Amino acid sequence: MEIVTKFAQIVLIIIMLGLGLGLTLKDFLRVINTLKDFMLGLIYS
Repeated sequence: MEIVTKFAQIVLIIIMLGLGLGLTLKDFLRVINTLKDFMLGLIYS
């Protein structure tokens, strides 16, 4: 069972790294421009 847990962690790391590398400056600017919406979602989630 430990092998499955380690494998799942490695796969998740690879997926998250791939998603993170796809982000651009435009994505971060969009969050800053809609900061009110972002904060409401963060608080109420």
